Amino acid sequence: MKIRVEELGLRINNTPILKGISFTVPHGSFVAVVGPNGAGKSSILRVIAKDVAGYSGTVTDLRQGEFTYLPQGLMPPPFLSTIDVVKLGFYGQGLTDHEKFTQANRLLETCGIQDISSHQFVDISAGEKQRAWLAFALAQAKELILMDEPLAAIDIPARRSFFELLRSVVDEEKTLVLVAHDIGLVREFCDRLIFLQDGQKCFEGSPADFELPLHWRGLSV
Repeated sequence: MKIRVEELGLRINNTPILKGISFTVPHGSFVAVVGPNGAGKSSILRVIAKDVAGYSGTVTDLRQGEFTYLPQGLMPPPFLSTIDVVKLGFYGQGLTDHEKFTQANRLLETCGIQDISSHQFVDISAGEKQRAWLAFALAQAKELILMDEPLAAIDIPARRSFFELLRSVVDEEKTLVLVAHDIGLVREFCDRLIFLQDGQKCFEGSPADFELPLHWRGLSV
């Protein structure tokens, strides 16, 4: 699935958030949106996911059935186990309970957390929660996945393995756009990088060609 954004502008409470941003997400690509806090990264995902209104410009018109959007701070209904959260992703697909259980276990195995399938979701670690949400997204079987800062609460040693998992998902014919901060991992695993600052696009292209602005070097953006 290819996404095209042209001259995207967004104002919230009369404050400009996005200013004339244009970019393309190629089909089957792994794209990271990076930049300092307040740059408008999350807002771009919200516009693509139709989670915010009142923007200007043009954005590929996606139907609800074509994408999965995982915003920050996503929480399931209480008292669910990890596998129950994944099974929520099968809603509306007409599967039997046995089929849901079997396929959810397969996705948990794919995401490396089958051993905690029966654990209460609220009790598992932040990294395990993100893997469970990814399994939930895969259960929905959508071509496009949008993830807003999935690494925010994950400790540094676990981030690489999570990026490896995301890369493997993209290699299975998914298109993935995420908001991220770790430039090193983005360079290693992503196909394209979009850098925002003050609501404007400052760079779009291969992560290998990206030069971090001097005043951000040595910092996590």
